[in-house]
Amino acid sequence: MRPLSTLLMLLLVGAGLGAGASPAYAAVPSNDEPAAATLVSSLPSTITQDTTAATYTPYGGCTSADAGANVWFALAVTEPTRVEVDASSSDYNTGLNLFSGTPSGETWLACSEWSLRFDAIPGVTYYVEVAACCGSSSGGQLALTARAAALPPTVDVTVDSVGAFDPTTGAATVSGTATCASSVENASIEVFLTQRIGRVSTVSGQNGTFVPCEPGGGAVPWSVVITPGNGLYRGGQASASVQAVGCNNVECSSQYTGVSIRLRR
Repeated sequence: MRPLSTLLMLLLVGAGLGAGASPAYAAVPSNDEPAAATLVSSLPSTITQDTTAATYTPYGGCTSADAGANVWFALAVTEPTRVEVDASSSDYNTGLNLFSGTPSGETWLACSEWSLRFDAIPGVTYYVEVAACCGSSSGGQLALTARAAALPPTVDVTVDSVGAFDPTTGAATVSGTATCASSVENASIEVFLTQRIGRVSTVSGQNGTFVPCEPGGGAVPWSVVITPGNGLYRGGQASASVQAVGCNNVECSSQYTGVSIRLRR
């Protein structure tokens, strides 16, 4: 009869667990570098991938200092398309970087933790880096979806060419109309108003307001009262910089309008 230790050793070797057995490791992904990026050939597309063996080589962008395990995807469109790339269903923290053409610091466009949206134009190949980041330095099970994105929540504004001022308080009122895109859930307007007084003095101030416009509805009026911080507004020409911000539960969009207005009593 063989000693128990000999039988045990034979069993371990037979099971692949004895000395010299090779443990199973995940293979380095084929899209570990941008030159071999996985092509996203149509929208929508969903790609699942094991990135646990991915390596990390930075090409620019804004993934965090603890980033690692990056894989690459390439996308091109035949007509202007707003694209959303979403990795939020992955089982590890991701950081996405977007590049226009061969990835480098010069071609970097945008970044986001879980998803990003961009306006793709024909003739350009866009590269998307998905890296482990933000508390995850190694990969996991990546679930990436690329699809056509909804229009941004834009707010279009007009600014009246004539505003008002109060000679007692020196405050000015700037007004106009606002029209919200169908994707807008809330909107606001911020006005920065400057006026040259004499040869050397400039009066300035700013204020904002929420705008009760209906998503996809018609134009609604808005007005903002601005109290200057360094003097009094007077009658005459003034310069207004108007920022209109529209938001929904996914993103915000800003638009700027610069106009010259005349202040009257």
